[in-house]
Amino acid sequence: MRRRDDWKRRLSEYQSAYRELAGRLAELGFIHEGTVVRQRLTCGKSSCVCHSDPERRHGPYFYWTAKVKGRTVSRLLAKEEADLYEEWIRNRRRFREIQRKMLALAKKALPVAVKIRRAGSGSEEQPRNGSRPHHPGYLRYLQSKLDQQGHTDAPPPKDSSR
Repeated sequence: MRRRDDWKRRLSEYQSAYRELAGRLAELGFIHEGTVVRQRLTCGKSSCVCHSDPERRHGPYFYWTAKVKGRTVSRLLAKEEADLYEEWIRNRRRFREIQRKMLALAKKALPVAVKIRRAGSGSEEQPRNGSRPHHPGYLRYLQSKLDQQGHTDAPPPKDSSR
């Protein structure tokens, strides 16, 4: 009984951390794919000062770039658009980081939840040698192979999924 209480405590801790992450997701604003690049460019006039002094290049110009249907798409943005895109792209990065953390928590919680469920149903039977029980369809396949080989007197394999 002590182990079961430990499992429940651990699962409760995982659930609390998961709910905290879900709350952080709810606080995110809009999200958007891609990146925003700020560039200072040289013009086509060879006599322009932008060619001789990198600090005096024209711009900044803002470009949004992303993959759309497998192709790279770029778009020139106004400063206000670039600011919004950058904010939404930061939100997307936060979203993905939170998602990674939620998945990691779920991976930790799964074996604990399974142990609790097994203990609650009274099914403490563990597969031998750490292997998983065979799927019933696979067991029927094995029985048909035995039958084809003339081993009809062999008892049918135990269906361990029940």
